[in-house]
Amino acid sequence: MKANPQKKQIAKQFKNIKAHVKQFIKSADQEELHQLRVGIKKLKAFLILLQSHSQNRHLLKRFEPVGKIFKKAGNIRNAHINLSLSDNYQLDGEQFINHQQELMDSATHTFRKDGKLYLKKMKEAKKNLLHGIHGLDSRYVQNFYRENIDAIAVYLKNIEFNPSLHDCRKKIKFLLYNYKLANKSLSRHLQLNTQYLDDLQESIGAWHDNVLALDLAGQVDPDNKTTLRKLQRSSLKLRKSIAILAVDFMRRATGIESDTATIQPS
Repeated sequence: MKANPQKKQIAKQFKNIKAHVKQFIKSADQEELHQLRVGIKKLKAFLILLQSHSQNRHLLKRFEPVGKIFKKAGNIRNAHINLSLSDNYQLDGEQFINHQQELMDSATHTFRKDGKLYLKKMKEAKKNLLHGIHGLDSRYVQNFYRENIDAIAVYLKNIEFNPSLHDCRKKIKFLLYNYKLANKSLSRHLQLNTQYLDDLQESIGAWHDNVLALDLAGQVDPDNKTTLRKLQRSSLKLRKSIAILAVDFMRRATGIESDTATIQPS
């Protein structure tokens, strides 16, 4: 992976993110907000891959202004999710719902008002990121994927249903986000079953969403026993589904039989 294609990829990702920022400024559409956050996640995933080269260690530092915009968007998104969950599960918590609506409206107003400033900060961050990127040869890409696949496999052998599982999902998504770009470097050494990995991360995502809903219901409407029991039953089903998907992870994800197998270097 030479530096020039990587610069083109970063520029492409910034263009996509900025388009969603502009659309959200115009419309306040939650889907635009969601897509700009997904775009930032994909950009960060790519930078993490590039940082596997020691001479690219500065990239996430230069990404920080974009990360701050991501958090601003996250404040809006979190309030929107809380409102959606409250509506979906018919939670009785008027004070909480009103507060979340106020938070979302206020944060949305501020984000749209400061939108031009955010676009300017993105332009500066893009310039800083593009300056001094070092290309990755195949061994860095292979090592990155091997280390992360190995780490996921080790974790899933003794899976725990706590926040660390959500972190495991992030690792899987990073591998998927970068796979199209990394595949040329990996083709003779590692082929991922992307459908399996996507099914696994989607199941973990559904479990995480259920955890959020269960926590919210317990806080906002603790007397709603019907909803709480429904969410608890869903939690058990989702855990079982994830546990089944996690069995024999290495073979199902890569075709490699042994969890201790390694990718042969170029």
